[in-house]
Amino acid sequence: RRAGGGAPASSFVRHHLTTSRIELITSTEAKGWTYFVVFSDAGPDHMGTYVDRFRCEDGQWLIAHRRVKIHWDSPETVLHRQR
Repeated sequence: RRAGGGAPASSFVRHHLTTSRIELITSTEAKGWTYFVVFSDAGPDHMGTYVDRFRCEDGQWLIAHRRVKIHWDSPETVLHRQR
C-alpha cells in the first residue's frame, strides 16, 4: 500500500501507442490522432485516443495541444487509484 493508506501501487504500467494518423493543414500546422492502450498489473487497464495539434517551429514539429479521450477503462484501472 502507498503511504497514507491509499490503494496499492501498481507493480508496472506499460503504455503502448498503436495507429497514428496525421493530416497537414498548412506547411507549419497539422492535426493528428494516435490510439493507445495501457496495461498494468490489472491486465488491460485503459485505452483511448490522443487528439493532437502540431506546429512547426524552427524546422521541428512540436505538439501544440493534446486532448486525451479515454474510450474504455477496467474497474481496477490505475486511473481510479488514489495518489
